[in-house]
Formats: sequence, structure tokens, C-alpha cells
Amino acid sequence: MLTRIDHLVLPVAGLDAAAAAFERLGLVLTPRTAHAGLAMQLLEYIARP
Repeated sequence: MLTRIDHLVLPVAGLDAAAAAFERLGLVLTPRTAHAGLAMQLLEYIARP
């Protein structure tokens, strides 16, 4: 049975637009980084019981 999710990858065509949409929802994003030639931004989410 799945009890938690550690990472979820959501590929998007436009990182700026996706980040803005998540921020409009009130979610907190980390600063943008690059890894292996790909740009990424993490969404910080803490599940509440």
C-alpha cells in the first residue's frame, strides 16, 4: 500500500508559466536550478495530517 510520495516529476513545456501557475495557487517554489542541462524548480509541500 502506498503511504507517501517522496518525489513527483512533472515535465512542462514552459517552466516560467508552470511556476507562475503554482504560485497563483499559493504554493511555494524553490529557486530555479539546473542539473544535467535541464532547468528545474521544486515545489515545497508539507502534508498535514
